[in-house]
Amino acid sequence: MSKQILVSVENQEKRIAFLENNVLEEYYIERGTEARLAGNIYKGRVENVVPGIQAAFVDVGLGKNGFLHVSDVISGAADVAADEAIETVKERGKKHSKGLPNIADLLKPGQEILVQVVKEPISTKGVRLSTHISLPGRFLVLLPFDPIRGVSRRIQERNERVRLKEFLSKVRLPKSMGLIVRTVSEGTDRNEFAKDIRYLYNTWKEIRKKIKGATCPSFIHGELDLVLKTVRDSLTEEIDRVVVDSREEYRRVRSFIGSLFQGMNDKVELYEGEQSLFENYSLDKELNKMNRRKVWLKCGGYLVIDRTEALVAIDVNSGRNVGKDSLEDTVSRTNIEAADEVARQLRLRNIGGIIIIDFIDMLSRQNQKAVLKRLKNAIRKDRAKTNVLPLSDIGLVEMTRQRIKETLAKEVYTECSYCDGSGVVKTKETMSIEISRRIAHLLVEKAEDLHVELHPANYSYFKEKSSETIRELEDKYQIKVHLNKNEKLHIEEFKVFSYQQGTELTV
Repeated sequence: MSKQILVSVENQEKRIAFLENNVLEEYYIERGTEARLAGNIYKGRVENVVPGIQAAFVDVGLGKNGFLHVSDVISGAADVAADEAIETVKERGKKHSKGLPNIADLLKPGQEILVQVVKEPISTKGVRLSTHISLPGRFLVLLPFDPIRGVSRRIQERNERVRLKEFLSKVRLPKSMGLIVRTVSEGTDRNEFAKDIRYLYNTWKEIRKKIKGATCPSFIHGELDLVLKTVRDSLTEEIDRVVVDSREEYRRVRSFIGSLFQGMNDKVELYEGEQSLFENYSLDKELNKMNRRKVWLKCGGYLVIDRTEALVAIDVNSGRNVGKDSLEDTVSRTNIEAADEVARQLRLRNIGGIIIIDFIDMLSRQNQKAVLKRLKNAIRKDRAKTNVLPLSDIGLVEMTRQRIKETLAKEVYTECSYCDGSGVVKTKETMSIEISRRIAHLLVEKAEDLHVELHPANYSYFKEKSSETIRELEDKYQIKVHLNKNEKLHIEEFKVFSYQQGTELTV
């Protein structure tokens, strides 16, 4: 299987695409006007503590206070001046429901704490914070305040897990610190691990120096930008090449790889074609489809993706796929293909939170299990944490996907100023009825000639369909109703004026 990473750099935007056999599997953007915050470390001040929701709000200098839940608090990390051994929240404070202490026993207003952004601001919410500081390297993640040593669950080969755990048990670090072995570490030798540990430990020492002299609130340490973070986290032996269309970025990537990797520089290529990089791979057309509600499958079926405030609903339909075999076989094959495409769309669109998938009904229990298994397998390549529940009694699959930042749609699109995000406007018939009703109401109060302004799209329809109603009103009240087009009006808007006085009349 061919795997490539494409890096396109423009003045205002950087774009990254992951391809498998020339099929777009993941897509990320970073714009100069949008600073990425996830992974950044700040020295913050607790503004207020709210025991009712077991959380504190922390000023880290971003304008809007960050949210810190009690489950994300480590007492040692909260005291940035402390050098004593770190104790976890479970070892301190009054026990609260579900085994957690009361937030008021851990944090007080005005207290200075060290926090890391774990989730970007979403909608009207500020950043999500944690005192569980983590510093990711190439192969390892250093946990300065968590004495945990573990191996990524995605490394499943038993002997490899044993080898990595044995290595972790022999690493010498302060008792307060922990290490997590990352997925890309599979097969890595001790020398590479040692290099990573030195880099991470030195980084942490620099951070501690900054903390001591920093005012509050202040920025302490920043995560890598999108390009270097992608290279650090994703460049493995499985990646055939990284194609970069900027000479400056190409040199930067090669320099970064040279400092962290062995024998990987040859995978980086500079693209100098006349067409843009994404056009050369026919990606721009694919990207333009990414916010469409309907997604077609190769078999002729399709997905319908709808977002609500609380969740995302994905409906699977057979569409043009009538099949040649039994209905059950046709439905099963459509659902199997849909499972793969659902997992792909979740990654591409960066959809997070609660997701409900309505597959086409299947009678066979075996087919139901096969579709669920296919979905779980397709989701395994997802970097975000996911949880898929069994098929419900009414044929729905419920799942959750980690939401670290806004969806791609929120980054690229804005709410329609015309329909206020509803996606619909009133029909011409509805507007015609409402205008007639308004005129009748005003004439009852004050019978005089009226001047009506309405959107051109409604003008012809109203004149044709409501002419009889208007004539009856004119005859009844002995007045005239004058219609005029006004292109500046919203399609759902109209105005009624007193013809004699030239003033707008309202109900």
